[in-house]
Amino acid sequence: MANATAFQSMTLNPSFMCKMSPSHIHPGKCLHVPRSFVEMHLEEATDIILQVSDGRFWGARCGFYLGKRMRKRAELIGGWRKFGLDNNLKVGDFCVFEMISKSSRRICFKVEIFRAS
Repeated sequence: MANATAFQSMTLNPSFMCKMSPSHIHPGKCLHVPRSFVEMHLEEATDIILQVSDGRFWGARCGFYLGKRMRKRAELIGGWRKFGLDNNLKVGDFCVFEMISKSSRRICFKVEIFRAS
């Protein structure tokens, strides 16, 4: 966790961090995007590119729904599972998602993975 919380982007790009829980990494699961990030940076469902430091990338989809109290929520789906499997994500790992590009149809996140052990 110390490495993940000490992470600082060399840019001023928007970012968020998530600690992997069973709901994030088990088959058929998704990754919930923090509401504060959604409200500031995501307007509608869009294609997502997840890129790791060695240049590999995965396509995903950001879907929206209304959560409790009718607040807009977002989750990474349709590619998130493959990303997790290919990167051997485990419960307790942290991922930092840094938005490195954004267009009307696609957002690209650079993902830094910090292992729990």
